[in-house]
Amino acid sequence: MKKQGKPASGRWFDPVTSLEDTTPLIRGLVVAIALIVVLCLLMPEILFQNRIFLSPDSKAWFSFASVGRETLEKGTYPLWNPYIFCGMPSYPTQAYTPFVYPVSFITHVLHAYLHFPEMTWLLVHYLLAGAGAFLLLRSLGAGAAVSLLCGAMFMIMPNYIAIGAHGHGSQACSTAYMPFALLFALNIMRGRKRIVMASLLAIALGFQMLRGHIQISYYTYLLIGFLFIYQSVALLRRREYSAVAANTAFFAAAFIVALGIASVLVIPVREYSALSIRGGEGGGLDYGYATGWSLHPKEVLTFVFPWAFGFGKGTYTGAMPFTDYPNYLGITTVLFSILALVLAKSRWKWFLLSAALLATVIGFGKFLPVLYGPMFKLLPYFNKFRVPVMVLIVQQLALVALMGLGLDAFLRLEAEGGLAKRLNPGYLKWVLVGCAVVLLLVLVLGESVGGAFSRSLESHYASAGRSVGRETADTGARAFSFDLIRTIAILTAIIAVLYLAASRKLRPGLAFIIIAVVSLVDMFSVDAAVLHPERVWKAEEFRIINETEERDRFMEPDALSRFLQTDESIFRIFPAPDPRTIGRWSHNYFPFNDNRFMIWRIYSMGGYHAAKLRNYQNVMDVMFESFNQGRFPIQMLNMFNAKYIVSLLPLFREGTGMPVAWKQGNSVIYENTGVLPRAWLVDSVQVMPHERALRELASPGFDPSSVVLLEKEPAVRPVSTDGSGVEITDYQLNSITLKAHIEQPCVLVLSEIAYPDWKAIINGKETEILTADYCLRALPLGPGDHDIVFVYRSGVLRMSLIISIVMFGAAVAVPLIGGLIARREV
Repeated sequence: MKKQGKPASGRWFDPVTSLEDTTPLIRGLVVAIALIVVLCLLMPEILFQNRIFLSPDSKAWFSFASVGRETLEKGTYPLWNPYIFCGMPSYPTQAYTPFVYPVSFITHVLHAYLHFPEMTWLLVHYLLAGAGAFLLLRSLGAGAAVSLLCGAMFMIMPNYIAIGAHGHGSQACSTAYMPFALLFALNIMRGRKRIVMASLLAIALGFQMLRGHIQISYYTYLLIGFLFIYQSVALLRRREYSAVAANTAFFAAAFIVALGIASVLVIPVREYSALSIRGGEGGGLDYGYATGWSLHPKEVLTFVFPWAFGFGKGTYTGAMPFTDYPNYLGITTVLFSILALVLAKSRWKWFLLSAALLATVIGFGKFLPVLYGPMFKLLPYFNKFRVPVMVLIVQQLALVALMGLGLDAFLRLEAEGGLAKRLNPGYLKWVLVGCAVVLLLVLVLGESVGGAFSRSLESHYASAGRSVGRETADTGARAFSFDLIRTIAILTAIIAVLYLAASRKLRPGLAFIIIAVVSLVDMFSVDAAVLHPERVWKAEEFRIINETEERDRFMEPDALSRFLQTDESIFRIFPAPDPRTIGRWSHNYFPFNDNRFMIWRIYSMGGYHAAKLRNYQNVMDVMFESFNQGRFPIQMLNMFNAKYIVSLLPLFREGTGMPVAWKQGNSVIYENTGVLPRAWLVDSVQVMPHERALRELASPGFDPSSVVLLEKEPAVRPVSTDGSGVEITDYQLNSITLKAHIEQPCVLVLSEIAYPDWKAIINGKETEILTADYCLRALPLGPGDHDIVFVYRSGVLRMSLIISIVMFGAAVAVPLIGGLIARREV
């Protein structure tokens, strides 16, 4: 048997030929081990010290999860969350959706029973992403070693690492399916095992959507659609009409089955979307809000030089509201992507280039309205997504694949001795000399370069009417200088490899090793700043890799919350924004947007979620408009059961009717003595259109304790509340039980947000719930004793679960049955 792992000369180990010559099983093991090693080197604390990512966004998820897990332990699936925004759906908002995503069962077993790290759920998906990119490159014809490098490069792309590290777990996990989806779609277009590939594509897309980041799924569909158009044009030019028809049928079937697999999540989310700020009253998000995080064209410099506009936080000088990291691609990625256009013969290079360019210009968002505007208006569901820069993950995958084609062609030509014909050594020598000269100049002028950045940073802040701290400016100046040197040094090293290879002074295997090492070091150096911002900014407050005890401390109640927990009645709080900013108050201000109160089971009028209910958002807009105009809409706080007003600074003067219930330092809790209970009775009704009711809420003359605003006449006209009463006897996430004694007809108002999936059962009979005071619930009640149950019940959820199970079974069964039939025929 021929000994593997050495080139013909037998003098040294060649990783390119060695990995290519091994068996598929050994090759697969090598790839898996290599990717794991890369992750171990990048995140040793996560893998070996069981630390976790703890960022502001992940803290928001911990808040939702703490509520859901407690409910699960009691044997109830959490469908509703009553602790923020006066109540909102938990499941269709994707705030907490346990047991929906099949892979989570595997990662749970690995962590809970085999003692894998707590972040295993995220690490597994990074490995999946790397493996998917490896298989994609193999399918495109790249060698095993090149494909492995590209898999590692995509897996540790700084943007991708940052997504997971900064608490966007669903986005990171969903992205892992993108290379697989492209791989299966590519094979369908090539006519390779179409039934099997269509089934695998359906499963990949279905699982991707089940992971709960619909925007990444949408971009994946766009990428596949672009591939379909690209290949169909080529087929039509060759008049292969039957192939186009067959591809259309397979893609349509795959998409339908994928949506079916994910229907247990997609259908409830779609139903909710129509009532949220992403779909209600206008069909989508506001254009300005949706395009807030658009990439300015000048910031493409960050693709090759991370510090071109500051790395993030206080040093960022770009056009987005703020950011924590740049969208760095890597010198090797960009350089070999360019070389692919010259060296590679594959026609897929033009598809990958086009996909990368299209994703980039979509990421420009509002800075390229000629493209983004029509897409926002015309593409189905596109207007429900925000943060255009998120699409750059498509660009990064496409360019990593294009880089693989370029690097593979480079190594093949070098091995064949034909590289010099494509890359002139004489020209490369002068390019290398130029890079070396620039590197020397930057080394000499490093302090001046840093000073220029510092002045640019100060000018940027001054134009916004702010000032930048001297320590931040100095840190930015030093980091800018160092990163410029690092960038030019890496470029110089790669150009040196190209020159030596074209001059036939470097073996292909050794050239690959140098390129791989330089590329990974490049990625690691930028990833280090992403994963350890506390080292960059010399501030522990920016640390995102923490001990699990830090999460426990975050979830421990403070003195303020402990006081609120002593009140055992059912009430809400109004977390007032900073009094110093009154006149500019909004729902986005802290502590109104703080989700942590739900950890301590304190009901709040505020909170944060990117897809709030539209009706409550409208109420908040009206409420804060009143505050900012100098009016105090106490009637709105009363009807929302806001017994306490929480402020981190004194808000009211003494004698204003808001007694201090608790005070520590500057933090104050005021008691609202006129607050209404969670459920109360009224004997007067005003019927008015929905929009008029919204305006009426802010009217000083509106008294929710005595009158209720309805859109239509109740079945029972209220007479009097004298002698009548109502109390809540049981309050759960998915149900509320009340008892009412009614002497004369009146209307029950429940201070909970109206939502179609809530049903009311009075004395065992389901009764229509009326919308009260624009966004609450009401029931007309006749005389007598009533047992009332409000229960969250979603028929759509049950139906969609059945569809998901059936469609997943079909996706698995069809290729298996087809294979059995084929074997029998043989």
